[in-house]
Amino acid sequence: MALAWNMTLILVRYLLEKSVEYYSGLAEIKRIEFKVSLESTLFAIPEAQVTLLFGNLIGNAIKYSSPKSNISIILHDSIFSIEDEGIGIELNQQKEIFEKFKRGTEYSGGFGVGLNIVKSICDEYAIQIELNSIPQEGTVFTLQFI
Repeated sequence: MALAWNMTLILVRYLLEKSVEYYSGLAEIKRIEFKVSLESTLFAIPEAQVTLLFGNLIGNAIKYSSPKSNISIILHDSIFSIEDEGIGIELNQQKEIFEKFKRGTEYSGGFGVGLNIVKSICDEYAIQIELNSIPQEGTVFTLQFI
């Protein structure tokens, strides 16, 4: 992927730390604890895009997690993963979850656009995204910044 002339490398860890801090108040309301392990990763992406990417994934993890549970956020070797202990996503819903206005559940409010935005950003910046979810156990989103 060729970098646009105005693209600069950003420190993904720094923006992820800011996102975790921003959402920590919301997590505290549900008594959700973040388990965070981060190492430095550089990637060419606008700050606004990566902030939107992390915001959607962290917000969803909180929204669909059970009270008094954990959310694991890891950034190592240019791989980001976020794992919740929430309601999970049914297998038949997982195929459509990134489509605009599609929701994996009626559990909580939303319009079904957040994961579509995440997928669009990943596609635009060649970030590989994977979803692994087990109903009633939780969900893991993994992103590879390559």
